[in-house]
Parts: sequence; structure tokens; C-alpha cells
Amino acid sequence: MKGSTSPTSGRDRLLESLWQDARREAEHKLHEAQDEAERLLADSARYREEEIARSMEAAFESAAPAVARILNQARNAIRSRILQTRYAFLESCLQETWTRLTGDGSAREALRANAADLLLQALSGLGDHQELQIRVNAEDEESARAVLAHAGVDAKVVVEEDIAGGARVLVGETGVVDNTVARRLAVLKEEPPLALLRLLDPQIPVPGDP
Repeated sequence: MKGSTSPTSGRDRLLESLWQDARREAEHKLHEAQDEAERLLADSARYREEEIARSMEAAFESAAPAVARILNQARNAIRSRILQTRYAFLESCLQETWTRLTGDGSAREALRANAADLLLQALSGLGDHQELQIRVNAEDEESARAVLAHAGVDAKVVVEEDIAGGARVLVGETGVVDNTVARRLAVLKEEPPLALLRLLDPQIPVPGDP
């Protein structure tokens, strides 16, 4: 009969429709699974990066005290080397001063010219003493006797060639006032004045500074 549909063809169409529906559902599920997998991978990568960042931050925090200690040690070592170099330079300057004062030339002449002042400084504050002995360089003997005569001080003058300049005053049997050039340079080396110390090390505090 024309226009009629056989049961077989209708069943086939139904099976084909069911197959298409199943395939679409499977593809949909597959896409969902793929999307979920990509999301999980992205989350995993983000978590891994966050964990790495946290681990690095924790490592930096735990290492910070050690790093600070190492940096402080390095700064202190550098500062120590700088100070050693500066004090070595100071010592070389004092040595050069001593060489010039004890050699021939204008420095030695200036030392001779100041012999009287150095002796007066040594005598200042001694008061009255019955027994004084003045030890000076042979070149300063005459100047020393003139100073004593002018000051009305009765003292014995003794020449010592190892005294380059200045005077060493012996008071009685045990007292000594050493105002020789050698002693003054030694004091300058051992206890430099504050202004000089500040040049050597700017970190030295100045009295009165806040």
C-alpha cells in the first residue's frame, strides 16, 4: 500500500534517534570531563605556585637572621680593615714627624725654638720642690738654664742625648714629668685627640651630641 511505513524502518529510525541522543550525551559528558580536568590542572598549577611562593617566603624568613648576621659580620670586617688602614696611616705620619724632628732641617730648628716652652710646660704645676733634675738634649741645655734662671727655679740640668727635644723633669727620687717630644708623640698615638679620632672613625660619638 502506497505511503505506508514498514515496522522495520520505523524501528530503525527510533534506534538511530536513540543513538544520536546517546552520542550527544556522551560528547557532552566528555566535554564536561575535559573542562573539569583542565580546571583541576589549573587549580593544581596555581596551588603548586602558591606552595612554592609560601616555601620561598618561609625560607627567606628563616634565613633572614643568618643573612643579617653575615652582612653585619661583613660590614664589621670592612670597617675594621678601614680603621686598621687609617690608624696605620696615622702611625706612619707620627713616624715621619719624629724623623723630621730628629733630623736636620726646619723641623729641628722649630723644635729648638720651642725648647723653652716645653720645659716651662713640664715645670708648671710642680710647686716648690727642693730637689729637681732637668734632663734635656745638649742643644737645649743653654735654653734650659736660661728658663730656670728666669723662673727662679733651682734645679740640676743633665744632658741626655737620647732626648730629641722637650724635657724630662725628675722630682725627688720617684716623680717624673715627661714632656719630651718622644713622649708627646707616644701619647698622641695612644690617645689621639677627639678631632683626630673623628677623622679616623666618624662613628665615634662627640660629647654633647644628641
